[in-house]
Amino acid sequence: MRKLRPFFALLGQSLVLSVVLTWPVVTRLNGVVLGSPDADTMKHLWTLWWMRRVIAYDRAIPFATDYINFPSGLDLWPIEPLNGVMAAIMWPVPLVATANILALANLTLNGFFAGLLGHRLSRSPLAAHMTGLLLQCSAFSLFTIEVGVWELQHLWLLPLGFLIMLRLLDGAGWRWAALTGGFLALTTFACFYLGLFLALGMFVLGLFALFRRGSRLRTAALLLLAAFIATALVVPVVHTFSGSYGIDERPGVGLVRYVFQEGHGQPVTDSESARLEPADLVRGRTGERSSGSRELLAYGGGRLLGLPLLLAATLGLLRRPRESAPWVVLFFLGLLLAMGAQWQRVDASGQVQQVTMPFLYLNRLLGYWGEPVNFPVRFLALSVVAVVAVAAMAIDGRLSRRWRVVLAFLMASNALDVQARQLLPWPLPTFSLPDFSHLQGVSSENSGAVLDLPLAWRADQENRFRAMAAQMVHQHPIQAVPLERLEFFVRDGKLLADSLKMVQDLEAAWLRQPMPQLRDYRGDLYVLRQAGFSMVLVGSLGGRDPLPDPLTTELESLLGLPLAETASSVLYAIPEPRATSAERAAWTEEYALRLELARRDDELPGPAP
Repeated sequence: MRKLRPFFALLGQSLVLSVVLTWPVVTRLNGVVLGSPDADTMKHLWTLWWMRRVIAYDRAIPFATDYINFPSGLDLWPIEPLNGVMAAIMWPVPLVATANILALANLTLNGFFAGLLGHRLSRSPLAAHMTGLLLQCSAFSLFTIEVGVWELQHLWLLPLGFLIMLRLLDGAGWRWAALTGGFLALTTFACFYLGLFLALGMFVLGLFALFRRGSRLRTAALLLLAAFIATALVVPVVHTFSGSYGIDERPGVGLVRYVFQEGHGQPVTDSESARLEPADLVRGRTGERSSGSRELLAYGGGRLLGLPLLLAATLGLLRRPRESAPWVVLFFLGLLLAMGAQWQRVDASGQVQQVTMPFLYLNRLLGYWGEPVNFPVRFLALSVVAVVAVAAMAIDGRLSRRWRVVLAFLMASNALDVQARQLLPWPLPTFSLPDFSHLQGVSSENSGAVLDLPLAWRADQENRFRAMAAQMVHQHPIQAVPLERLEFFVRDGKLLADSLKMVQDLEAAWLRQPMPQLRDYRGDLYVLRQAGFSMVLVGSLGGRDPLPDPLTTELESLLGLPLAETASSVLYAIPEPRATSAERAAWTEEYALRLELARRDDELPGPAP
């Protein structure tokens, strides 16, 4: 037990830091969601709900769903399976509290495993605490929470993966090679980005090891075994993931032409806001916390490393150049890829020139086998882990007590400097879910799907947000896909709604405009019932003001009294319309024609980059 005390101390430090960095969320675990409402937080909260629902309640494997794009459904790869499995295990805990607990746990593990890596590289307990502090308080670690991309919160997978890799390179046997390959595959399943970063890091560490070791043949064989295991596990899953986005055809050209020639396959795009400017590593952007655009706040965080950290890493390089060399290479490799596909520079004549960067070719390589990535700044995850690893080498037992205190102060000051000058504010952003408590318990009354009318009329960010929040309460399938980007690939449910006369005519009343002359909507109700819908949900524009009286009057005359209602949101049951068999056949034929026309007129552009 005495030997474990340093590790418990490191874990305790990481837990306390998580509470402080996210304060006051721990006091409102089920009251607010940790993360920005303007980023991807809501989408990932919905993913947790969906995986918990499918695993814990439906007793199924979450690789397909009919909860969205109903009645067709779609294949949907769970983009954060590790969090989803944990959410299913924690099924008695409310969803918002589960999300916040997972965020705190991931942030704690970031510090803990970074500290273990620092201890492995320096053999110093002080270095372990300082390394954990540096990574946990880094702008990138907090950026993963703010931006709402929850699978990136598993940043701790990188230092843990490197620890396993170092054990293999220390001369461990074949079992460690299998463990290394398996862990790389599991990391890729948990987060494709982190799997890619870990693979690059392991490649560099393995390359340096081959040049240093006398038993190169055995080391090469172990590395090849690890690579084979990881590849054999990952490739089928990557194909499944890309197929869920409608990208399941192999390119018609060879790999070399695909990578190095223009005009093949998917276009590789990365916006300027998602690219690293080297000055971002040391400059603060506090003035843009409130004035910055949504795009800047979504992609601009996580870049500040801080001068004290860079100074500590320089000292680590000077003290132990041989051991720190692969980590320095990883640091600069991450920076180079984070700069994106194109880098602009101004030549001597004042002309702006674009320089093609390695990210372009790496991304084409990824696109050949699966799905390219469009957020190069996330490669800073590799750089920040590498730079804190080099900083850990500045501290070891040979230093005098005075110098250890100085270095510890330097590293601690970097944590404070990052909090003061990074783009993200403190406290971190949080938001509350819209109140749809009136929909609680509807699942026991009706077994069909819900036609979400605001999502049919305006599938913008606000209505997607509200549709997901409502679905997590009423627990029923809906017709559209409220997940950004994915809605462009699977549109059957939306087109079903678009083809209904009832949906077309009532939109004017929803917008507080004069309604057209009302028609006979019994055919629409029949089509909805036949497709498996049993309810209609309507909320006011923006979800704040009361619903227009003409809209609720017409809906009540058509559907009857509400099942549940507030001033701004009402749920109705869909009655079975009275009709002859001839009328039903005519409605079916008419609906098929309208659906065909809706599909023909569906000319939305492709998915956003």
